[in-house]
Amino acid sequence: MNILHVLPEFPARPLQCHSGITNVVYHLSREQVKLGHEVTVSTSSIGCTNNKDNENIGEEGSPLIFDGVSVLHFSSLLSYDQFHVTPKLVSFVKKNLATFDVVHLHDVRCFQSIVVQYYARRYSRPYVLQIHGSHLGGLREKKLKWLLDCTSSRRILRHATRAIALNTTEAEYYRQQGLPAHVIDIVGNGIDLAEYEGGQRGEFRRRYGISNDQRVILYLGRLTRSKNIDMLVDAFSHLNSSLERVTLVLAGPDKGFKTALKRRVRDLNIEDRTLFTGPLEETEKMNALIDADVLVTPSFTGFPVTFLESCACGTPIVTTTNADNLEWINENVGLVTSFDSTALSQAILRILSDPELETRFRKNCQQLVKKYEWPFIVEQLQETYVRAIRT
Repeated sequence: MNILHVLPEFPARPLQCHSGITNVVYHLSREQVKLGHEVTVSTSSIGCTNNKDNENIGEEGSPLIFDGVSVLHFSSLLSYDQFHVTPKLVSFVKKNLATFDVVHLHDVRCFQSIVVQYYARRYSRPYVLQIHGSHLGGLREKKLKWLLDCTSSRRILRHATRAIALNTTEAEYYRQQGLPAHVIDIVGNGIDLAEYEGGQRGEFRRRYGISNDQRVILYLGRLTRSKNIDMLVDAFSHLNSSLERVTLVLAGPDKGFKTALKRRVRDLNIEDRTLFTGPLEETEKMNALIDADVLVTPSFTGFPVTFLESCACGTPIVTTTNADNLEWINENVGLVTSFDSTALSQAILRILSDPELETRFRKNCQQLVKKYEWPFIVEQLQETYVRAIRT
């Protein structure tokens, strides 16, 4: 099978992919090559910012090869937010698209998908659409997002041969956009468990001065208002009377919300038990998950890889109903509670005060995550491709 992946950005050094869509495409394409497929990734040169990166991508339209995958970086004439106009992509697609058996679009609001979708229909090539949880997010610039949703995005959605949803919430979004249920497949994100064999228990606690008798409540991700981390801060303050030795760790890069969170922490008088670590490197992130007693994410869209990483480390998850629906979490590897700080606090307390429940969740985490290793995900995806080709 000759497969084309299309997305707006992909680094010149794919081994640096650790999150988001690039991480997914990196692992999918590698696994597909292992199965004997020919795989090409088409993207912009955005993200290839230094001289060493530019050396890696070579001349315009010449592929970078990694693990058998061909990556084509096309220069951007104009970039606005995450919308990168790459004119030379047009001539490549016009000349070569008919040679691909199936096209996999990884973004509905990008120049690359607009071009490829047009020629896919023109040449009767099947394309699979995967929006990766962007139905409620995506571009930061609201006017551009609105303009694309009123024009090209709807066309790309409605003419997709098949669509991949990360969960039932996203599947319902596709249906609301006019896609029939029988063309929608639910396929989750994946994980490489081999990457989680080198963590060191106690290392994160040692580095940040957290004693072994302290319970650790961890938030891991971008510090942004959309995640409703302030609700977690409020929930943590409710635990004062129930748990004496407990620390809240807020780990991740600041996306404009850290100052407000610090102010809230100060107002609630919990500064001495709240730790802001900033961004963590991959090994640090793994060590944080290993040393945490529970991972808490009040709101999310899509299928956070962080949840799989947490399960790989045997750490239970707590989230709320103000998020997409992942049916495998509640009462299996953690708890899903109502969108309320008191309810969130009670859910955290329920896990931390019940050793049998915590142990059951930890064991379930390590069993469940095996179902999401990349070879299994790629196998499901291949079935989607076959259905698309036969349509």
